[in-house]
Amino acid sequence: MPSFEEVISLHSVGTVKISPDGKSVAFTVQRTDWIENRYDEEIWLSKEGNKPFRLTTIQRITVHLLFFHLMGNGFHFVGQRE
Repeated sequence: MPSFEEVISLHSVGTVKISPDGKSVAFTVQRTDWIENRYDEEIWLSKEGNKPFRLTTIQRITVHLLFFHLMGNGFHFVGQRE
């Protein structure tokens, strides 16, 4: 049985958005930073069913809003840095 610390250390998927054309998926992943005693979020993108890749490498960010451009050729996010 995993410990409490192991359970909350698991990476978890947060917000998931699909592009208007259905070809891309953007999503956030939350991870625990035990040294700084906080959660960090990263934005990942998968295009046309390919392996997802990380788009952000900013630590100490919380993503509040994630959305694709209506034409499907890009996306935007609103986040807060600590």
